Amino acid sequence: MAVITKDTLAERRCEAESWDFGQVFKFQFRMSQSKTSLSSAWSSSQLNGWVIEHCPALPISRIISSSGEPIGLMLGIAISPEGQCLGKEVILNRDSESERERWVEDLAGRFFVVVKHSGGMRLYGDPSGNLSVVFNKENNALASSVALAVDDELDPAENVDIEKVATRKQFLLFGDTSDQRVTRLMPNHYLDLSNFSQHRFWPRDDTPFAELETDQDILFAQISSRMSRNVAALISAYECALPITAGRDSRIILGSAIPVLNKIKSFYCYHLNWATKIDAEVGQILAEHLSVPFLVLSRRASRVQKVMTKKEIMVELERTRLRTGWCSALRADWVRFVAASPRVQVVLRGTGIEMTRANKWRHVIGKPTNAMTGVGALLGQWQRADRTKDETVEYERQLDRYQNWMDKLPEKALPRLYDIAHLELWLPVGAAPLAYIGDFIVNPFNDRRLFHLVSAVSPRVRLTNALVKNLVAAHDTSLSAIPYHKEYVKNRNRPKAG
Repeated sequence: MAVITKDTLAERRCEAESWDFGQVFKFQFRMSQSKTSLSSAWSSSQLNGWVIEHCPALPISRIISSSGEPIGLMLGIAISPEGQCLGKEVILNRDSESERERWVEDLAGRFFVVVKHSGGMRLYGDPSGNLSVVFNKENNALASSVALAVDDELDPAENVDIEKVATRKQFLLFGDTSDQRVTRLMPNHYLDLSNFSQHRFWPRDDTPFAELETDQDILFAQISSRMSRNVAALISAYECALPITAGRDSRIILGSAIPVLNKIKSFYCYHLNWATKIDAEVGQILAEHLSVPFLVLSRRASRVQKVMTKKEIMVELERTRLRTGWCSALRADWVRFVAASPRVQVVLRGTGIEMTRANKWRHVIGKPTNAMTGVGALLGQWQRADRTKDETVEYERQLDRYQNWMDKLPEKALPRLYDIAHLELWLPVGAAPLAYIGDFIVNPFNDRRLFHLVSAVSPRVRLTNALVKNLVAAHDTSLSAIPYHKEYVKNRNRPKAG
């Protein structure tokens, strides 16, 4: 086991439990101006006085100016504006700071970029906070999770119940974390490292949304092309797995991958309960249709049962809570499946792709654009007379915070307010991707240009699934003919004639 110091809560907890720090915090990082090393198992880089320590399994790219000056670092996996995953070194031929920011804006994937700016440093996260970034002003530390950002014990805010967060009965929104000293970086804001202030850089004042929809077919084609480009970039650069289910989000990624399907190493799904049994059955139909190998991991299979004992599962759940900074949790019945999954470098998943179905618009079309409607769309919480006093206080607090966030959006973004709230407020909740350490999860849909194009499509059109059908059928029209979950269950249970 690597020798570790005792500078962070993460290290002390691992040492107390005799856990391998490098394994528990796989794919994670910490930034500070301290020379103290976290772990001999981690890699370390320096930029402009900052020390960036990270798990060696987390890819890193060094950003060089056209004159050969080191100007930045990218951690994670990012797809360039040219449609290729960034390599170990990137020569950025953009001399002005505004041009460099536009370059960052056009990156897709799961990453963060730290770059020199006007003598200082700025940190930019990915479009929806998939690679978690939190910061602690008290000790000038940044990290992927709370346990790496605090030096002493956890200090939750008075209104935060850690156990409720773990069971998804409470959600940490607006940058909240499990520790009141630690803030989560808001997507589409950069962090000024001189004073830890956040500033919006996208959408800009001139970024169009509703008015972008001039030709629906053109939008559909641009979305399909960009999505396929991102999938191809990831599959070309990394050994990838693609889970297949009976859902629409999975089908969009599968359809986008048709041109490079033979390069994907593994296709699989989990069979845990009735709903996932349908995933397995439809997944098998899709795999046979496309002539690709397909693995069903069943809860009764010896491969799944033997991978972990019940005691080991409970230990892993505790590790998961630590690695996510008590901001998220992995379901106990999911732990064995994750451990038994085929090992690859990257797993393709589509968090946020539900925007193609206008998931946050279903109950708000025609309602006034305000914080009350916004909180309803975001959390399903509407004004009610039967709330307790404490519940009313919390509801009104969320209204105030939503209004404050909404007031700082560019005016042109307001017609697609609920899409942007989903992107910036909901998707970063819990830092869930940190829970998975078998493989690095990357979302090919995590792309500002894609979020922009999709939100430009009328919510009424998206609610008809017209966009989903177009994306699924773009490379294989017959994929749309294979039923999704609800349709498959309906047909499956329909009595046979005669």
